[in-house]
Amino acid sequence: GVRRGDANSGRDPVNMTEIGTYAVVAQSFECLVGVAADGAVAPTALATSWSPNEDGSAWTFVLREGPTWSTGMPLTSSDVAAIMDRVVLTGNAGFDGVVGEGSVSTPDERTAVFALAEPNGNFPALLSPDNPQTLITPVDYRSGTTLDGRVEGTGPWILESFNAPEFVATYRPNPTW
Repeated sequence: GVRRGDANSGRDPVNMTEIGTYAVVAQSFECLVGVAADGAVAPTALATSWSPNEDGSAWTFVLREGPTWSTGMPLTSSDVAAIMDRVVLTGNAGFDGVVGEGSVSTPDERTAVFALAEPNGNFPALLSPDNPQTLITPVDYRSGTTLDGRVEGTGPWILESFNAPEFVATYRPNPTW
């Protein structure tokens, strides 16, 4: 069982505003940064490492080798840059004054560099499950798209059906996870 989410906005990983929706979409999508058993941020998700520049105004994240979308297409740093632009534009992910649209560069397919508005030593935590709107979606996923309308993710489960009035989701294993 999960906490019931909003049947109207539920399943939109970018615009969700409550934890019930997160419980549904987080089965199919993953964050860049994971959380360890002790609650600290850890390289247990899509990024294997991250490091700041000297003053903490830019952070470089290296993606794991091998993650693919359930369609078989590889996850790339362009997916990371695109989700950041979308969450910045929605304004509901806590990035005001932290990053702006176009602030992520992608020097190669496995590297994403975030240029921050000012130094921030806590930045990796903003890309973890503690900030639900930062689930990584495909580069061409648009704000307003819902998980039941487009099911591909990098996470362990693929949504099979969603009953909005009852807020009941059914999944099948993601064979590429």
